[in-house]
Amino acid sequence: MIELAWTPGTMIQCEDRSVGIGRGVEGKSSLIYYLIAQNSIETWLLELLTRKQKNISAVLDGGSREGDLDLQKLLTQKLLEERKNR
Repeated sequence: MIELAWTPGTMIQCEDRSVGIGRGVEGKSSLIYYLIAQNSIETWLLELLTRKQKNISAVLDGGSREGDLDLQKLLTQKLLEERKNR
């Protein structure tokens, strides 16, 4: 995978489609790799997606959430921090 989606559900659906019925060789597993450059915005986005998926799973499974996740707000904050550090 070259680009990350903005929602964990989209990424999961893409992964599932690559190993769906009629694809690949029966009895063989598939590997999915994400190309993430170190210290890039994708590294940070992957962390956000992981946190977001944990929150979604907690809500769907009836557990407590770790906190709300406002992706746009967090992305804006991260970009402003990067600008200050230049």
